[in-house]
Amino acid sequence: LVRNAVEPRVPSRAGGAVGARWTTGRWPQKDALEFKRPGDRVRLNLDGNYRAITLACWVKVDSVDKKYNSLLLTDGYENGEPHWQIYEDGSLMFSIIYRPDGTRKHPDRNQMYFSRPVITPDSLGRWHHLAVSYDGDSGEVVQYFDGEEVGREVSTLHVPGREIVFGPCEIGNWGLPTEGHQFPVRNLNGAIDEFIIYGVALGRDEVRAMVKAGRRE
Repeated sequence: LVRNAVEPRVPSRAGGAVGARWTTGRWPQKDALEFKRPGDRVRLNLDGNYRAITLACWVKVDSVDKKYNSLLLTDGYENGEPHWQIYEDGSLMFSIIYRPDGTRKHPDRNQMYFSRPVITPDSLGRWHHLAVSYDGDSGEVVQYFDGEEVGREVSTLHVPGREIVFGPCEIGNWGLPTEGHQFPVRNLNGAIDEFIIYGVALGRDEVRAMVKAGRRE
């Protein structure tokens, strides 16, 4: 069990580590979960509807060895569900889909946002802080690497006021991919020792403060 560390704690939001093993985190005596095998993951079930979110984590990437490398993926990919991944070129990728009721899944409904490439050969095997904010009203997505902005965009597909939902999801994997998807294998090759989800879109100064607080002097 990977317990939710915030107060007040919500037992139903605790994560269940499947396969992922405990290892050393950003410094000695700090734990992290290592994701190496195809089935390694942390299962979550996050309730609620949101108008904005920020996802943030400390991650050590050992290899970008797939087209898509999971940070947080919902089961399947339904309306209002966010997906956060590392793309094959080392860029951070955030996406969210909204399609009219009764229509089939189609890429032309998928809002995709890419940062510049940040997971480069010299960053592999080192701890870095990744973050992304999404405002459901403005449609703006801002991506961060070690507290520095590396991407800012509004999709031409954005329609204000649509809610964001998670439901069953996984950190470090995509355990229940969309049926027939061309790239279902997305397990992360690396380790995570902190993962935070906020129900607001944090600004640059708040993300930088998070990075500063998470570094050991």
